Amino acid sequence: MSAIVAGLILAGGKSRRFGGDKALAPLDGRSLLERAAEALRPWASHVAVSASKETAVGATAHRLGLPVLSDREGLARGPLAGILAGLEWSTILNAKWLISLPCDVALLPADTFSRLLEVVAKANGAYAVTARGPHSLCAVWSVESKDVLEAILATGVHPPVRDILKLLGAAPVYFEQSGIFLNINTKRDLLAAEKALSS
Repeated sequence: MSAIVAGLILAGGKSRRFGGDKALAPLDGRSLLERAAEALRPWASHVAVSASKETAVGATAHRLGLPVLSDREGLARGPLAGILAGLEWSTILNAKWLISLPCDVALLPADTFSRLLEVVAKANGAYAVTARGPHSLCAVWSVESKDVLEAILATGVHPPVRDILKLLGAAPVYFEQSGIFLNINTKRDLLAAEKALSS
């Protein structure tokens, strides 16, 4: 793909169930934030982090040389606000596509982004789906969708991410492997991911 692709790590959540900043939690010797950055770098010419700059996650991202993008005020709060900030940043880079990856998604298939990027040539974005349902934030977004997303969030309502992807015309990409796209929401999930990696 000749078009410029940017990457965004979503790390602005409260991590209440985890009991701390899960983006900084170590998995196999590297933080979830570092692992997400490493997963995106082969596919994105630039990688940024969606988080508050006044947090440990923001400070760590800065030390790693990753730009930190904060949500704009006056819009509905939630992951789509982070996506919008990523799309606005991507516009400055003249990127055509933005890959989004939550920091707490572990065990990505090796072909995740190659398959998603292959599909976007025929659609206005793409997102991962398994038998468990859509993984809507493991996605590729068209930077041209920025204005549509901004208008929706300006209403003060944060709709389900999957509904926005359908509205934008993004294509679902099905992955058959079991146990992939594991969301690390608790310490038990982190242990499960460690066990899966070791096996």
